[in-house]
Amino acid sequence: RKKTACARCRKSKMKCDQGRPCKNCISRGLGEVCANEGGATDVSASSQTSPRDNFFEKSVNQHIGFKSRTIELPGQAGNPLPSS
Repeated sequence: RKKTACARCRKSKMKCDQGRPCKNCISRGLGEVCANEGGATDVSASSQTSPRDNFFEKSVNQHIGFKSRTIELPGQAGNPLPSS
């Protein structure tokens, strides 16, 4: 998701109309300085991973690795017991 509010509206936690200059900055007499702080930034979920997400991903990868190295014994799912 992109941050589209201007820097002043974001800082003031006000709804920005996303115009440049926005109506809030114009009404405060700050129309000439209304801008995005460092330009619009992309804040996508995929670009921000938490340590918890990294731990979960590592755990899943370990599980997949262990599962691929297991040997299925007779009597387990998919391997019927040999008939006598």
